[in-house]
Amino acid sequence: MDFGVDLFRVYERHKKQAEAAGNYETAAITAERLRRMRERDEAKKRSLLLNRHVEEKTTEEKRQLEEKEHLVEDERSEATTLLEAETKLMGSLREKQVEELAQLLDSAQLDSTGDTAQASITDQLSAEKQSPRSMSDAVKPSAELLNLQKRLKYIVQQGLYAQARDVSDQARRLQEDEKEKGSFLRLLGTEKLEERLRERQGIELEALRERLRQKKHQLARRFESRYEQLRNRHRKRTLDLEARHRKEKAALLVQHHG
Repeated sequence: MDFGVDLFRVYERHKKQAEAAGNYETAAITAERLRRMRERDEAKKRSLLLNRHVEEKTTEEKRQLEEKEHLVEDERSEATTLLEAETKLMGSLREKQVEELAQLLDSAQLDSTGDTAQASITDQLSAEKQSPRSMSDAVKPSAELLNLQKRLKYIVQQGLYAQARDVSDQARRLQEDEKEKGSFLRLLGTEKLEERLRERQGIELEALRERLRQKKHQLARRFESRYEQLRNRHRKRTLDLEARHRKEKAALLVQHHG
């Protein structure tokens, strides 16, 4: 039972009775009471309605903020995962490249002592284990040096030791020259191999960086799209809420003044 409505009816009936009896003073007093009651009732309902509207608006704003924070947290998590993957990939590539360079330099060092001599970077270490070569194989003497060595052997057999000493010195100097020349050529070849290796590694590194840049770009575009969709949903919900509030305020005015 709505006692407020019943009280309105009682005063309204009392006013009509006073009007019918010609008691206009009583009717006027009753009418004033009805007016004040209606004003208080309207103010109360308007206050309740406004408070509910504020509460609904606050709730909606809080909900929207939580949804934005959730989206940002998802983006941060995906970005962190991508960064971890980037760090791992870059680290693995650098370790691989350092190992390749170390293998090349180790192979060149062994080759300079006559242990190995290879032309391909990828086949160097395996070839070293399968077919190690001696210094005589790695650095072949020239025809001139072979002739001097044969001549020296013949002179020694003839007992011409004084002449053998000169030929021996000549052969030793020629052998040292050829060895130095061979070392220079091997060093030059190693530098070229290293240059090509570093060039290839640079291409690999740049390709990986480009792939990572593309992934970051895709992640940013996806976040922008999701954020725009969320903002549109928020805008629609806000407009719908404001429209309903206006409708309820208008209905309240009609109820009291219609």
